[in-house]
Amino acid sequence: KIYITIDGLSGKRLQSILEFEYNIEVESATDEGILALSNIGNTPEELYYFCECIQKIAEKNYSDITHLEKIKYMPLYA
Repeated sequence: KIYITIDGLSGKRLQSILEFEYNIEVESATDEGILALSNIGNTPEELYYFCECIQKIAEKNYSDITHLEKIKYMPLYA
């Protein structure tokens, strides 16, 4: 089991990026991070690919709408 978080991204957003851009499915996602499973059937190449994808995502500037909640304005003052 591998639990991963990336600053600035929710687990749901990270899950969708991995699924749609890298064709990787994870076991589950929370608001904080993702849970990925590895087993004896995974090859070293698959694990390296997963690590590379996580590194690329961490280096890119993906946006996550959940982090907009930190900035709250009343519509009158926006």
